[in-house]
Amino acid sequence: MEGERSDRAVVGHPVVVTLPRHATTSSTPLPPPPTRFRYFCIITGTATAISLLITIICVIITEHDSHAPSEFSVTSVLSALPMTDVSASHVKINMNITFSVRNRFEDDTSLYYDLVHAGLLYKDVFLANTTIDSFYQGKKDITAVEARFWAPAVNVDAWVRHAMAAESSDGAVEFNMVVEATVGLSLGTPTRKLKLVTAMCEGVRVDAATGSMQGEKNKCEFNLHSF
Repeated sequence: MEGERSDRAVVGHPVVVTLPRHATTSSTPLPPPPTRFRYFCIITGTATAISLLITIICVIITEHDSHAPSEFSVTSVLSALPMTDVSASHVKINMNITFSVRNRFEDDTSLYYDLVHAGLLYKDVFLANTTIDSFYQGKKDITAVEARFWAPAVNVDAWVRHAMAAESSDGAVEFNMVVEATVGLSLGTPTRKLKLVTAMCEGVRVDAATGSMQGEKNKCEFNLHSF
């Protein structure tokens, strides 16, 4: 019979539980409203925290910039013409880009650039790459480096050919160049290696009529990834 009672309990009525009501009054008095002095302390503390955060960010940015060992700038371009042919399914690249590298250190720190590679892009579309010879820089040296890009037939989408042709008809085609390298520093101590540095040179305008660079030298954005 216990089994029968268990079966009947499955379909029983729900149990209603009445929760106790909270007292509407309390013997503990409410805290007094914040005073002006308390508001002043809160505002002052918040302003101090924000100011400290801004200072830390500025210090980080300054240290990052001070650690950049070199300054890169594109100084000249020489390109074969024409740079594009809308009727073809590819573009032909025959371009020499010269850029200067300046040792920014004020002391006797020397730099050795190794495993130097450069890539040529139209907007974010890769066109060609090249390897550059290693080079050494003494104190405050400025070195002229040439990147020679040669690609007889680069298959690209139709929009790339049409966009390059449109820019060419307006007088100049704009390219981007990125340089990557491993750099060693030396200051009377064993050479310390930088894992990777990159220089992004954007907006290099090549004259469609002469194949040379338009405007003054183009400064590149230098990024030091890690020592």
